Amino acid sequence: MGFFSFIFPWGLVLQAMALVHFVRRRPDTFWLWIIVFLGPLGAAVYIALEVVPVLGLLRQSYVAFGRR
Repeated sequence: MGFFSFIFPWGLVLQAMALVHFVRRRPDTFWLWIIVFLGPLGAAVYIALEVVPVLGLLRQSYVAFGRR
């Protein structure tokens, strides 16, 4: 059980992060079922398809000085 005891809490953390993002953004409802029933794998898929593209858009808003 040594290796799996290291991975176990991170799966729950990943699911919690995906659920918090889901509640704040309210995407399609099927994502909720994917996160809940597929567990950490579903949360990873949700984060890869819904959260990462949004992070690319937010990068522009944190630039201190825009290009001229």
